[in-house]
Amino acid sequence: MLRALLNRVLVHEDRVKLQVRKGALLKLLIGQDRDPQADGAEHDLLGSITLPLEAQLKRCGGEVRFLLPPDSTHAKAHPVPALVRSVARAHDWLAQIMRGEAP
Repeated sequence: MLRALLNRVLVHEDRVKLQVRKGALLKLLIGQDRDPQADGAEHDLLGSITLPLEAQLKRCGGEVRFLLPPDSTHAKAHPVPALVRSVARAHDWLAQIMRGEAP
């Protein structure tokens, strides 16, 4: 579904631009089934909407992540799995120490 909606994603150093197909968005909003044969011509006629987002690329470990500004309404906290495992392991070690069992 996302591929049908997005026409293009432009990634810059300080922002990302999403180009959304108007025809696909309209069909999604009004609940019509998609017809793959008609999609191409319809999208060309209706064009696209460009949604700019402020974002920066940052390397975090072995991953590249988009960082959104803190005041952004799109910003959500995403836990880092390695950090969550480390905190869980620390709680387990503390519990073992409190019980008198050395790890």
